[in-house]
Amino acid sequence: MSRLAIQEKILKIKALRKAIKLLKKQTTPTKNFVSFKNVLEVANSSKHSKHFKKNISRSSILQPTTEEFKKINNKIKKNIKNHKNTKSAQPNKLNKNLKKLESQLDEATIRIVELLDNEILLKETITSNQIRIARLQQERDDYENKYNTMKIKNEYRT
Repeated sequence: MSRLAIQEKILKIKALRKAIKLLKKQTTPTKNFVSFKNVLEVANSSKHSKHFKKNISRSSILQPTTEEFKKINNKIKKNIKNHKNTKSAQPNKLNKNLKKLESQLDEATIRIVELLDNEILLKETITSNQIRIARLQQERDDYENKYNTMKIKNEYRT
């Protein structure tokens, strides 16, 4: 293999690795940008592609023959697999968190209902006590009036 072919191969590998890094950064939990097609597109449009005689072919990544391309193929496959695992694990984790929050909400609702019942009972107690106080004050006033009238009558008698 000539020196030029080796340098082109090294540049292609660098372009592929940079493409994978770039696409990993763009990947979100819901969308994976690292795919064979996207990696090839980004690598073939990179600054290194100016030095290629031919663009990186799809078959060189899908069915690699050299060790370096096999490693890149494995990286892409591993990334796709990891993303699928995290994507499928997220709903499970979210469901667990959701169930936990629902149980906390149920407990909080029960506690709120208990507190509202206590509030109603306390308001009823306060109302009945206020009525009782008003009745007792009225009785006191009545007794005071009777006492005063009796006192006045006794003053006239003496």
